Amino acid sequence: MHLARQLIADEISAVTAVEIAEACSGEFLFRRVDRSQPKGTGKPLDVFELLGALEGPEELRATPEMLHLVVDWDRVYQVVR
Repeated sequence: MHLARQLIADEISAVTAVEIAEACSGEFLFRRVDRSQPKGTGKPLDVFELLGALEGPEELRATPEMLHLVVDWDRVYQVVR
């Protein structure tokens, strides 16, 4: 039973970060930071940084510089990945 629970947890964890970032990308700016495979998991997990909101109070909003950073970062990340 423990193994089955762990396999289900691994599968959910592996898709959750990507799905959350994609589902929230219309409201928040995320930057993909890395891909890591924690000990005991069967699949690598993507790690994201939440940079800010796309709308809302100014102190919570992502700046135009952050938007450009993410575009440039994604280009580099695709090359080195």
